[in-house]
Amino acid sequence: MAKVTVTSPDIPAGTNALNRTITETVIRDPKEHASYVSHDGNTYTFRSHFIKDRKLVPVPRRNELALFLALREIGIGGSPFPVMDAFKLQIDDVDGQKVYPVQVPESEEEDPNENFSLGDS
Repeated sequence: MAKVTVTSPDIPAGTNALNRTITETVIRDPKEHASYVSHDGNTYTFRSHFIKDRKLVPVPRRNELALFLALREIGIGGSPFPVMDAFKLQIDDVDGQKVYPVQVPESEEEDPNENFSLGDS
């Protein structure tokens, strides 16, 4: 959310000064914007869609923007997945297998201490 704070020092003649702060908060529709927390700790928000004739239309070159943002995350040592999730990326191959979102298989590793012993029991 973007916040704009304005204070007004101008006082009309014959009035007392009042300390007033006006804070305006810009509320963005999450359907039209993609937002993610970067590896550098900042939250970035980009327009991903706009409304035309009551329909959501993707912003031109949205996919290229997502690609460059994902590469930036990799470049600064982070993961591209927050960017890909923010832009709601879904990739299927020609056989219908899901490529993204990534389905991480459950680890079949056993507990390293499971078979540990200090001698015969």
